[in-house]
Amino acid sequence: MSEKSIKLKEEAIKGELGEIVRQSVEDTLNALLDEQALSMDECEPI
Repeated sequence: MSEKSIKLKEEAIKGELGEIVRQSVEDTLNALLDEQALSMDECEPI
């Protein structure tokens, strides 16, 4: 019974950690894209 409980907790932790990593990567990429878009707005048109 204890092994089953540990396995369920391990899966829950992995799922939560995966979500934290996914959100962190998404936030970082969005910030980089926003910064790039702002720098492109500052460029003079050709």
